[in-house]
Amino acid sequence: MQKKLGKIKKVDVELIRGCFLGIDFTFSLEGDSTQVGSGGKYTINISDRCKYEHPVERQECYARGFEYIGDFLKEAKVRRVQDLRNMPVEVTLENGTFDSFRILTEVL
Repeated sequence: MQKKLGKIKKVDVELIRGCFLGIDFTFSLEGDSTQVGSGGKYTINISDRCKYEHPVERQECYARGFEYIGDFLKEAKVRRVQDLRNMPVEVTLENGTFDSFRILTEVL
């Protein structure tokens, strides 16, 4: 595991590859010109081919997607997704691949 400081370079709520809906991030990392994306980690599958065993499962999946967005907005103390841009973050990489991040609330 490796932790790097950086900023949220790009953030959007979007439909990725026509089947994943949610909040997606690109981070710029300090110390080099490296960028890393969240890889769809905070998205949900809304494809017609995605079968849920119970209708409640689908609703829970959508609720989780909105919880991701709400949690990030609350943590950063902003009201709009666009306001997350340039927030300072600590990004955790595993084998050079995105694992997680946290907003550095202590410097806000």
